[in-house]
Amino acid sequence: TAAEELQSVGEGVRKFVKSTIKSYLNVKLISLTEAKGIVDRATRKILEKHRHEKDCQFLISQGEKVQKLVSMMVHQVTKSRQSTRNEG
Repeated sequence: TAAEELQSVGEGVRKFVKSTIKSYLNVKLISLTEAKGIVDRATRKILEKHRHEKDCQFLISQGEKVQKLVSMMVHQVTKSRQSTRNEG
């Protein structure tokens, strides 16, 4: 069914985003809580854009864009954290 396809695509996208964010976690650039938030936001944004996809094949051609999106989100989180520290 369409709902099952969407769920399958969502799981695939989430796995791809998680694998992308792993390196940021390994070097402790972001916390586990921050990573979970980024995974949720990035997955939601990607699925909104690719809501008509029936499988995850689009990640082959769009993988670099996904990685840039995750990188941008990590940068936003670390920048926000730094500005909060500087204010306090």
